[in-house]
Amino acid sequence: MKIREFNEVDGAIHQVAQMMSLSARNLIPPKADSSHINLKWDDNAKVLLGRTFTINGGPPVHMLFNPISFEVSFATGTDKLLSSLKMNGKSFRDYVAWWESELLEMGIKKEFSKVLPDNFAPTKTIKKPAASLIDAWMCLRSQANDVFGALNDISGHECEIRIWPHHFDTGVYYVIKLESGEASHAIGAGLAIADKISAQPYYYMYGWRSEGEIDFSHAPQLSHGRWITEDWKGAIYPVFESGQMADKEAIITFFETAYSYLSQHILVD
Repeated sequence: MKIREFNEVDGAIHQVAQMMSLSARNLIPPKADSSHINLKWDDNAKVLLGRTFTINGGPPVHMLFNPISFEVSFATGTDKLLSSLKMNGKSFRDYVAWWESELLEMGIKKEFSKVLPDNFAPTKTIKKPAASLIDAWMCLRSQANDVFGALNDISGHECEIRIWPHHFDTGVYYVIKLESGEASHAIGAGLAIADKISAQPYYYMYGWRSEGEIDFSHAPQLSHGRWITEDWKGAIYPVFESGQMADKEAIITFFETAYSYLSQHILVD
């Protein structure tokens, strides 16, 4: 499998995810950290799920995307679909027209915020990737869920594993707060799509301190991946570094080593 082809799958599903987030942006009370628009990859049902919302006192509803059929739905649960739109060949404009029409049918009459996502053209259409590439994408997102579940155990933190529609990372974020309630330091970890840091999808971990930078001069050698200490500082592990998808246990070892160092050094004055 070529990295370029996998990046195209990430790009196509990323666009769908940003379209799905319109419901949360308009129908769920906003949160300061924008977590109200987060999505979740359901390993069992093999679908991407948005946060739930209610319409006129009815049962909880959420947006659902099935990568295999390549369609977005209003749904209750993971199998009861209220209305669906096949996304192959559809544009942002097509999606909004369907989405607004369905909400009107459900009794929602209001002016919606329809901010065009980054790098979108209103009439640019999405092409459904090949089935083998979709399978690989689903496998990687399921692997990420397993990895971050293991990291929760390693760190002793219980953090929801979610997907941020904007950057399309699957990840966790551990925040330590002072008695005043202000954040004093944090560690973030995720699976990112290709960007300026890496030309292919990659796992990453970084630390943050409210006062001063983290000292990486004594960071341990990583058995997989590498430390970056330039503009962005942290550890990364490109998913296809060896030519095939990275082994789950190797990724967990990568995070265990990086977390051990960062968790000690974000507390050092």
